[in-house]
Amino acid sequence: MTDKPYRFRLYIVGGQVGSLRAEPDLRRTLDACVGGQYELEVIDVRARPDLVEADRVLAAPTVIRLTPSPVRRAIGTLSEVTRVASALGLPPC
Repeated sequence: MTDKPYRFRLYIVGGQVGSLRAEPDLRRTLDACVGGQYELEVIDVRARPDLVEADRVLAAPTVIRLTPSPVRRAIGTLSEVTRVASALGLPPC
């Protein structure tokens, strides 16, 4: 169990250009909006089809805010800080 208030799960397809940029783009947004107060789990969809199905992921990259409730998600390019922060319900950054 983590003591960080925000938990995210990022689904990627390893080796694809959009997925290679997804993690650093997402971290830039998270660092700007919530500082170090987050935990990020990165999942390759080919390695964890069980999680892909459980989380109903239809495209990659997809990021899911697991906590705090309610669950929120952003799909596709994660380079636009304002759009991603809004989709994930993050505080203004």
